[in-house]
Amino acid sequence: MQLADLPTEILDTILEIALNLHSLPAHVLCVNSTFRDIGYRILYTRLHFSTIRQLYQFSRKSNLVPHSPREVTVALAGGIADFNSFHFLSDALRKCLADRYKLNEDPSASSLPLDSLRLCLHSHVSNPYLYQIYNALTAANPKTFTWTGPDPGHHFSTAIVPTAVDHLFRAIATWNLVETVKLTNISFPHGPPELPASSDYKPLLPPLPRLRHLYLGQATYLPPGAIAATALQCIDGPDGELRSSLEQIRLVDAYQESIWGKRLRRTDVERAALALPMSKMLDVEAVLRRIRSLVQCEAMNERIMGGDRSEGLTLLE
Repeated sequence: MQLADLPTEILDTILEIALNLHSLPAHVLCVNSTFRDIGYRILYTRLHFSTIRQLYQFSRKSNLVPHSPREVTVALAGGIADFNSFHFLSDALRKCLADRYKLNEDPSASSLPLDSLRLCLHSHVSNPYLYQIYNALTAANPKTFTWTGPDPGHHFSTAIVPTAVDHLFRAIATWNLVETVKLTNISFPHGPPELPASSDYKPLLPPLPRLRHLYLGQATYLPPGAIAATALQCIDGPDGELRSSLEQIRLVDAYQESIWGKRLRRTDVERAALALPMSKMLDVEAVLRRIRSLVQCEAMNERIMGGDRSEGLTLLE
């Protein structure tokens, strides 16, 4: 039996590996028409961009995108500082959406439905076009969204800068399909500790119909009041009846201030929850029960020296 005669399910797996590993994927597509057809479907339904140039060239393609993407990944090396990355991502996603209309696939969709949208890149404080984050992300409607930093996990770097946070969360708030959000290497807007901002006590996100899991890792200047408000906003009635799909808020190496300060613990979120005005209308036990069932604080990476030491603890209560 020749390779081309294998069942489609097996060929799909083999070609996905080959296309990911080959330095010139087009060579794989040139083997025969079967490889070309299966390979096109793999490449277009699982789009992966590793350079700004790829994003730009794809967004300017005149040819029809033959298969609507299900997964989109943008993974840029840590040293890349191109201020147009989100502009080109916006153009690429909107091209896919426009071509989806031409293929007559759910022409009523106002944004591109995806199984996953994954970003691995830096934003920059000096970028004057950070508003493009909102424009790009609202062009999609993913079930799973991930934005991580390109540096190794033990590096405490910032990929999502404070001036990008508002654009990011406003975009996420528009998604009605999202079930899982994972954000790491994020620094929240902050001012002097003695002058807390009003946003310190507002939910990070409004209630989203399908959101089940929210993960924040290597987060600095994360206000516990915002986490508490996010957890409590869907409690209805003084007895704590719950109207929300949210199942877990997981905070890993999250800090109230800089990484030299104190890690966020669940008791910090509990205290913040009891101080919120909305808690005055709720039973105290219902408030604490909600926080304890939803919020999980963890330590994963230790500094070589200094900072808040977890002393071997994984869960921080």
